[in-house]
This record gives sequence, C-alpha cells and structure tokens, in this order.
Amino acid sequence: MDIADSMAKAVTVVVVFFAAYFLLPYFLHPLDIAALDEPLALLQPIDGRPQTWALLAAISLTAVLTVASAFGLRFVAPAPSPSIFVPSEKSIHVGPTNAFLMRVSEKLRQVRQPSIAPILLILAAIVVAISFFRDEFGARTGDLLYLSDSHVYLDFAGTGESLLKGRLVGDKAIDAYGIGAAAVYSWLRQLGFAPGYALAYDMTWGFNLAFLVLWGACLVKFRKISGIEEWAGIIFFLGLAMLVPPLVTTKQVWTLYPTMSATRYVPFLLLFGFFAWAPVRVGLPAQALAAILAFIGLCFAPDVGVVAVIGFTAGILLDRKIDWDISLRAAIWLALLAIVFLAGDWLVKALCGYDLAKTIRFASGLAGQNLTSSKIPWTFVGLAAFSSSVFTIIYVGPKFFSGAVPQIDRIAFLASGMILAWGAYFVRRPDKNYWIFDALLLIVLIFFASKVQAGKFWRLSAWPSILALSLFFCVADEGVHRSLNFYKDMLVGQIREHSDPKVALEGVNGPAQWANASRDHMLRLALLKPAPGREILAVTGQPYLATLLAPGDVAIQESGFSLVTNERIEAFAEGVASRGTAIVAIDGPDSPNVFHEAGNSVGRLLSAALKKRGYTQAPENSAPGWIVLANEKIPIGVNGER
Repeated sequence: MDIADSMAKAVTVVVVFFAAYFLLPYFLHPLDIAALDEPLALLQPIDGRPQTWALLAAISLTAVLTVASAFGLRFVAPAPSPSIFVPSEKSIHVGPTNAFLMRVSEKLRQVRQPSIAPILLILAAIVVAISFFRDEFGARTGDLLYLSDSHVYLDFAGTGESLLKGRLVGDKAIDAYGIGAAAVYSWLRQLGFAPGYALAYDMTWGFNLAFLVLWGACLVKFRKISGIEEWAGIIFFLGLAMLVPPLVTTKQVWTLYPTMSATRYVPFLLLFGFFAWAPVRVGLPAQALAAILAFIGLCFAPDVGVVAVIGFTAGILLDRKIDWDISLRAAIWLALLAIVFLAGDWLVKALCGYDLAKTIRFASGLAGQNLTSSKIPWTFVGLAAFSSSVFTIIYVGPKFFSGAVPQIDRIAFLASGMILAWGAYFVRRPDKNYWIFDALLLIVLIFFASKVQAGKFWRLSAWPSILALSLFFCVADEGVHRSLNFYKDMLVGQIREHSDPKVALEGVNGPAQWANASRDHMLRLALLKPAPGREILAVTGQPYLATLLAPGDVAIQESGFSLVTNERIEAFAEGVASRGTAIVAIDGPDSPNVFHEAGNSVGRLLSAALKKRGYTQAPENSAPGWIVLANEKIPIGVNGER
C-alpha cells in the first residue's frame, strides 16, 4: 500500500516537526533581547530558532525518507494482491465514519464549475465593487499608510525614480527586491504618470489583478491535466474565496505594502505558467525558454527567484524516470541557465547599472539574519501547507525512481517543494499569513482531488480522502473567514471614517494631522543649503515622500528597515564620512516618525556614529523635526544661513 506507507512516513515527519518545535525551547538558551542591537530589539523580535530548526529537521527527514523509499524501504507490510484486497463495490463494508465522509464528498462533487462567461462576470463585479473603496487609500487605518511608504520605496519606487535619472551606481545598483517592478514603474513615469502614492498603489493593484487572472488560468489548465471535473466547482469557489480578498482589496497590506504583493511572486507565476503549458518531456528549446523565464523571475524578486530556479531545475530534470543520464541532462540545463544568467546580467547592467549578481549575494546575506515578529509562530494555514507538502513529496518522490510520473503529480511535487523552500522565509516572519501559500495549496488540492475520484475513492485506503477533505476544510475556513473579515472591515471603516478630516497627500487622502505633519516635515529640508556641489543626505522612515517633496539635490536613505543593527549603522556612517557628505538630516523626535522607538534609536545611534567621524550637530532650528549634522568644514547657521 504505497499510500499507507507514505502516510506513515508523513506522520513520522510531522511528529518530528512538532517534537522539535515544542521541545527545542527547553534545550535552547533563552533569547536575550538585551543582547540584540537596540533598533532590532525595539522591533519586538521573538525567538525564531524553534520553528527554524523544526522546519530544517522535517525537510531533512523528508529527503531521507523519500530516498529510502526509492530503494524499497516500507513502513508497512506489502498489500495483498488486488484480486484479494479489492472486493466488489457491493461487498465493501462502509462504517459510520466512512459513510459520513462519502456523503460529504458527494455533496462537494455535485458543485460544478460554472462556464467561462459567469466566471468573468463574477470577477468583473468583484473588481467594480472593490473599486468603490479605491479613492481613499489608507484612510481606514493610518498605520497601514504610515508604514507603507518604506515598502513602496524599497520594493520599486526608490529604484524606479533613480532609473529616471540615469544608470544606477554605487549602493543603488543593488536592490534586494529586484529591478523588474522598478522598471515598470519607471516606464509608467516616462509615459507621463505623475509620481505619488496613487501611482504606486495602482501599479501594485494592477500586478495583483494580473496575478489573480493568470494564476487562475494556470489552475484551469491543471484541472484539465488532472481530469478532476467532479471537484472543479468546489476548488474554483475556494480559489475565489482565498485569493480575491488579498489580491483585489485595496486597503490591506497586500496593496499598501508592495513587498507583500504580487510584484514579489512573479517568479512563481512564471514557474507554474511554464509547466502548465510545457510539454511533458521538456526538450532543449523549452529549456531555453525556461531559463529566460527563470532569469526574468530573478529580476523581479531575487529571493523568490532563487527558489523558483530550484523549481525550474526540478521540473525539467524530473520530466522522466531518474536514470543514469540525469547527470548529463542536469549539466546541460545548468550550463544553459548559466549562459542565460550571465548574458542577462551583463545586458541589464549595461542598460541601467543594476547588478543582479551582487543583489543575490546581498539577499542571501539578509536571509541569515534575524527578522522580527510579535505573534504566534505558526498559523493554521501554515501548518496545513507544511503537512500537505510533506505528504505530497513523500508520496510522489519515490515514483521518479521507478518510471514516468503523471504530470499533475510532478506539478504538485514542485508546488510542495516551493512551499517548503519558501517556508524558510515564512518561519522568520510567521505573523503574516502570506497568500502565496494559499495559491500553492490550490495546486496541491487539485492533486489530492485527482487521487480520490469516483471508483478510486474507497478501494485502497481512506487516507487520501480524509486528507483531502481535511485540507478542503481548513482552506475553506481560511478563505471564507478572511473574505468576510476583509469586506466587513472595509465597509465598516469606510462608513465610520467618511466624515473624519482627511487631507490630500501625493495622490491619497490620509488622516489630516499625519498628512500635514509629513508634508511640512519634508518641505523643511529646503532650509538646508550646503555649499555648491556638496550633498545633503536625508535619513528617514518616509523615503518615498522625501523623494517627492524634498529638493532635487537631496539624496534619500531609508532608515526603518535598512538600519536596524549597530553593524549596519556603523558601516553606513563610515560610507557617509568617506564620501564627504556635507549635511546629514535624520528624522528627529519631533518628526512624524513612523517607526516610533526604533526610529528614535536609529537617529540617536547614527548621530553618535557620525559625530565620532567628525560631524557636528547643528542647532535644532536649522530644520525643525530633523537631527542635522554637518561636516566640520561646512558649518550651518540658523535656517541654513552661513
């Protein structure tokens, strides 16, 4: 019984995961918050070691069990021959539990997928309905709008504005979030679109809608490949419930924080779009196309792109039985991938200065550093994604050693691998329920549905059916609850805050007090006037707004996420001093500091680091709300007068 054997192995892996997660805290030394760098400690970190070690232990054990299965290891006795084990359907004994599950499954299977016309009408109606809320981004809750500035700037707007000024050089040649979305932003600006929050949010929303439609097309293709006509309807409605709220709603973090939007997950879209329409046997021309798509994915999001490259490699090498020639095929593919990457990296660098190779190394360095969180380490959907992926990999993995694997099995294997690989990021940011896990789970769900249809449903084991129905339940619960909560919050918030005072600020209508304070804060940078040819550098938690409102000769540095450790602050101060920057202005205690205590800590520590390197602090009235430091050779008087 391959399924029972795989289930036994999956249970073993999940038990190891839970054991590691719950027991490791008793053996690890407690996380010493006081030992962390001050800015990072003020961002409320949690101890991420238990879930990290648990995930690594489970992935390692999964790999060991998969390889062991390929060489014949079985956790259960071999099943009797089919002629003895499988009775006629009339003679099957159906217990109360099985009977209940059968009734539930029959109800699910009766939900038919609607035709394409109603689908398009439903999506159009949803988009039009949500558009009602687009006119006042962030007015529902100020915190989302406050912190969105850094996300917009770091994801694409900062690099996009730099591209408009010419080739990227120095530190700007590295962007951890890639060059793809920044190039789109720059192109829109060249077409005449005005810079501002409205452009950034509309662009993010456009990416989300495009991802929703294209991912849906991939799922429809996977449905045809797997032949799950009986289950297509319920999976379609679950997909709408799970993916529409985060991708279409305009007042949640998935639009206001572009680093969590579809701009980051373009590599996964390209990966599964390729394998949805690629031939079963991926020949050399298709491999060349895959290499190009993998490179484009790296340009859009280097961190996700690296994970997607692993997916492309696995999908191409596992398109047939694992045999002696796999090393040769792997060498050909990797050589082709290297040629495309090197040529593409050279071309992008020649066109705009962006250094993809250095960015990947930079992102890899960030991956090993502590990130922060303040909530429970594992969400329900995270556990569901993890457990389902483990089962899928153990169930499908050994089949690659024995013969050709059905196409939907191979695609589900890739989706499970992407869940576990990207889970390395998830365990370090567990307070966010990233919608990409929901999207990948839908592929796994299609795979499960293909195994529990019609006559196959009860003949060998109830495990696949129970697992599929369990996944249906948790996915439906997640999707429906999130949908209802999102729409309720948006509607209630819109009504409640309709009469609250709001002020237009660069394309959005924000809370009046914050909008006025932020505008005045950035305009005060004009009071600082260095000698001709000397540079002003503004270090702020609202870098995009500074880009829009500060004088053109002011360079911008994001502080909230970029300067969170003493090491980074010292290195940044050393770079400022070595370049001879004339004036450095840092968000002060009286500014609309969006990072609160952590932001104040950055200001104090950076000021001290610059003073050690010969900078002196100017009077507070030089630029109220800013901590102004100047090179000793360029003193600053009141209001910037010399």
